[in-house]
Amino acid sequence: MAPEIRFNEPYQGNVVDLFALGIILFYMYSGHPPFKDALDLRYGWIGNKGEDLFWKHHSQNKAPGFFRYHFMTLISEMFKC
Repeated sequence: MAPEIRFNEPYQGNVVDLFALGIILFYMYSGHPPFKDALDLRYGWIGNKGEDLFWKHHSQNKAPGFFRYHFMTLISEMFKC
């Protein structure tokens, strides 16, 4: 669920679509979703300047450099739209 919908803000289709696309891209690349649902702690990290925690968590048990800088930047920006 996109943050706009969760916080009962006006629907902005392009923003919600970018958020959803970020989830899809993350899933396709990593093989698992970025977070379980809107109550997941990892979900809150993205919107609250916790990107470092988000990526540190997801980098566990992955080869060093698995998530490249440009990929992490793209996904983080898509989640923050």
